[in-house]
Amino acid sequence: MSQTSTATGSEIVFADVVKRYPGQGRAAVDHLSLTIPAGRIVTFVGVSGCGKTTSLKMINRLIEPTSGTITIDGRDTRSLDADELRRRIGYVIQGGSLFPHMTVGANVAVVPKLLGWNKRRIARRTDELLEMVGLDPAAYRDRYPKELSGGQQQRVGVARGLAADPPVLLMDEPFGAVDPITRTHLQDELLDVQAQLHKTIVCVTHDIDEAIKLGDRILVLQDQARIAQYGTASEILTNPADDFVADFTGGGSTLRRLALERVSSIELESAVLVRGGDPVARVLAQARERGTNQVVVVDGRNHPVDWYWTNTLRGERVQVRPGRQPILLDEDATLDAVLDALVTSFHEGALVVDHAGEFLGVATFDEITRFVRRLSAEPVDESPAEGAQRPGEIEGESRPDGAGQEPSC
Repeated sequence: MSQTSTATGSEIVFADVVKRYPGQGRAAVDHLSLTIPAGRIVTFVGVSGCGKTTSLKMINRLIEPTSGTITIDGRDTRSLDADELRRRIGYVIQGGSLFPHMTVGANVAVVPKLLGWNKRRIARRTDELLEMVGLDPAAYRDRYPKELSGGQQQRVGVARGLAADPPVLLMDEPFGAVDPITRTHLQDELLDVQAQLHKTIVCVTHDIDEAIKLGDRILVLQDQARIAQYGTASEILTNPADDFVADFTGGGSTLRRLALERVSSIELESAVLVRGGDPVARVLAQARERGTNQVVVVDGRNHPVDWYWTNTLRGERVQVRPGRQPILLDEDATLDAVLDALVTSFHEGALVVDHAGEFLGVATFDEITRFVRRLSAEPVDESPAEGAQRPGEIEGESRPDGAGQEPSC
């Protein structure tokens, strides 16, 4: 699918939204006012019980607000039939929540069927989305959820949430039930999908690192869904609004900024590129001449297929070793993804390739360390970050009544 240049999502606005459950003296959500821009990912983070999931579920009216309004593209959600609204909003929760008696294809097709799509359109859309989330339709379409891994089930859940091409996708701890490596891959795939579709995605997570990686903007909530800070990850990490935000993001803010920085921020080391079957003596001479001990074996398209230290080359000709395909990172990869790759690498670096899969260079731990030192040496800006929202603000307007500004309980 070609990359879309304009947003296909919808703007969401909370205006003085309150949720008070019967029998409870305190509101679960107390006068939340917030603008979520169209076509962006906004992550909700905060301590357990702060109201972030309640706030999310009020968007599709799984939970009804007590007062206040929520609008989508200027239309009050309460003016719409609740079932109709939910069919127009994708919803993804932890574990995918697939119907166990239905195939993968049938799970993805649930909402399009409810909307009356014809079989051909449903089949085409199902296959398109399975490919988009990294599942071969021919291999997975007719499988049942019990035959899938946790990560595969979550991919199907994302595909189902996008099936009817909704302008808004809500995600409630979507990757919380999978292992860390799979979680990273799923986050990357979500960002790839978003780069193509430009939906409005609201994602609740308890993980500040996930919020930083996924969110174009991050909403940090205190008790009763009171806004502690709303801004970009860079704004929140470099200029937290108060001690609560600083404590919530933790002491490793400099390291967390690696999730915001791309490989292009560091210098890549060179390597000698060779082909399988090249004479080892000639390869070693090239490496000495270039002053490098890295030898990367590439195929006919310059795609890396193996990676040697010069002192491990044996025999007369370079061999492509089975099962030694190196971990490859795209040129758009973040520096925290590089660190993850370094942990499992047989080398002291990670291979970086361009969008066509051709070798660009080697990202090393030493270079990332130098980059972190440069970040740590940067002066901290004490002034409010431009465009950052403070408690009680809607983008572009202020709250004269001061609601939402009380300290956390």
